[in-house]
Amino acid sequence: MGKNFCAFFLPSRSLKYNYGGIKELVPKNENIPEYPPVGDEVEGEADPTYSKPFPTPTPVPFTPYPDYTSSEYRETHEGQYVPCESFIDGEVLKASDPPSKVYAGIPWRKPDAVIGSAELLGLDDTVCWERDALLGPYGFGDNTTLPLHEDWKNTTTIDFSGVNWSRLQDECVRRNKGRFNPSPTHAGSIPIWTPPTGNAKRDMDPQVDIDSQRGTDSQRENSTDISKYQSRTAVVLRAYDGFKFAPEDVVNLRRMITELSLLSGGEYQIHIIIDVKDFDVPIWADETTYQETINKVVPEEFRGIVELTNEPMMAASYWSAPWHDSYWSLFMPLQLFSRRHPEYDFIWQWEMDMRLIGNHYHFLEGLSQWAKKQPRRELWERNARHYIPSVHGTWEEYSAWVASLYPESNSTVWGPVLPANVTAIDPPEPPTLTPEEDNYEWGVGEEADLITLLPLFDPIGGTWNLGNDCKVYDEKDKTPRRAAIVTASRLSKGLLWRMHEENSKRRHSCASEMWPATACFHHGLKAVYAPHPMWFEKDWQSMTTIDSIFNGGTKGSSNVESVFGINEHNFSGTTWFYNSRWARMLYRRWLGYDDNGGGREWDAEHGNMCLNSVILHPVKSVTPANEH
Repeated sequence: MGKNFCAFFLPSRSLKYNYGGIKELVPKNENIPEYPPVGDEVEGEADPTYSKPFPTPTPVPFTPYPDYTSSEYRETHEGQYVPCESFIDGEVLKASDPPSKVYAGIPWRKPDAVIGSAELLGLDDTVCWERDALLGPYGFGDNTTLPLHEDWKNTTTIDFSGVNWSRLQDECVRRNKGRFNPSPTHAGSIPIWTPPTGNAKRDMDPQVDIDSQRGTDSQRENSTDISKYQSRTAVVLRAYDGFKFAPEDVVNLRRMITELSLLSGGEYQIHIIIDVKDFDVPIWADETTYQETINKVVPEEFRGIVELTNEPMMAASYWSAPWHDSYWSLFMPLQLFSRRHPEYDFIWQWEMDMRLIGNHYHFLEGLSQWAKKQPRRELWERNARHYIPSVHGTWEEYSAWVASLYPESNSTVWGPVLPANVTAIDPPEPPTLTPEEDNYEWGVGEEADLITLLPLFDPIGGTWNLGNDCKVYDEKDKTPRRAAIVTASRLSKGLLWRMHEENSKRRHSCASEMWPATACFHHGLKAVYAPHPMWFEKDWQSMTTIDSIFNGGTKGSSNVESVFGINEHNFSGTTWFYNSRWARMLYRRWLGYDDNGGGREWDAEHGNMCLNSVILHPVKSVTPANEH
């Protein structure tokens, strides 16, 4: 495993059963996946036939939320869950009856994921998602708001005019306030400016010292004790003042808010940070200018969840740091957002061009709970590899194989890994001197400070073009570091505040896709790559070929001689990467466009396309209004 292979291997053919409709559904356990190869199946064999008639599909409710009324839940959680029934004025959305529905089964011969595993993360891979059942309640198919096809029918009767999603989210939290920590940790006394509308918040003086908050508070941030208070998570979408909100973006935001915030009783809350690239707009001069800037960019129903930022503000806030721009220092606005919003224990950095086919709560909770279970022993080493089940076997087999690669004592990461002349900020102390003395117990039950969606790799000596961009450490080229391509990730409040102090007081910084991982590495925090399922567009024939390319680095990892850098073109035909070509094509075909063989005639024969839960990136220019 992990031998460096020809980086320019070209897959031979497209997998035709990546595209299946609701007229072809079969139970998951009866499906024979087209790919990866199963048993003695070889290329050129005739397709297996399915002897039974396909059942008539009927969508059913999908309820991934806990039973908030059960005695088991009430015994382990503070407060009472109160349903947020006020979905839209004049409409009622019951928490027990989510609007979106799902189809039981998957299309016949549907390929399995090549990288990652739904089952491993607790994601339901026995169902599939079709566009009308998933998006219809939010305006999909309404020709007045989403005219993707002139003949699509209006599938919702809800009138979204006048909806204020900020008010709905805040009201939901108010109803459920007994479930959440009434005194969240706050780092220092940060002056907060709030316009009378309550639509935006501004950090006037972010240069504060968090030393006084160390000790009790920081220990609680890294504690493995289970609090009965429900943690809260912000999902922060990032856009800029030239972004054009298309109808499909609007439908996606409505669904995210409903699935994550309203149906969970406020466990999650959706925000948008807009980067104002026109520096001549004095957004901090007065409340009117601030709000007018938002009004020019954002649809009315979402204006209350928006906060503004710009590069001059980053320069003023982090004047001593080497970078302040939105490319190199993407996390600076998120760091300040966390300090304005100490009520959030975690923040998901999200992008406007990400699309989840599936339920957002189900997906994010699956990642969170799996990461929480991971032991710290050999964690960084497991993190450094793409998990390929058909090559690595079960997760237990994979973990044992990784452990076998590091037989020598103290050869794995155990606690903080620090640059010269740098001290860690309140690092959690390993329970044993060496990892060999720990029985894979440390870290189990501990929330992850960082969850990434691709491996955490060592870029030193590799071809990734940003791998040397860490400043201003005494030994620039030797600074220990880690990176994770694509900045979409979940960060804890403790991590974000440490990143803030590193920027503001120590002048330390790394390029955006290295910064959270490197901060975790230096300060001994728990970072986890969650191997979510990734599908491939084409037949690569040999699974060892895929392993040799995607894990072509040291000891079968993604370090050094890796796919990250000059070999990134290999991600083009996958469902997740910043340069994936197939992600947008797959999404548009799922929506009913005629991309790559889809369209109305195909739908009539096969039924609307149905996909397993999958996160897609990048999905740009879905509709003409979003071409920018």
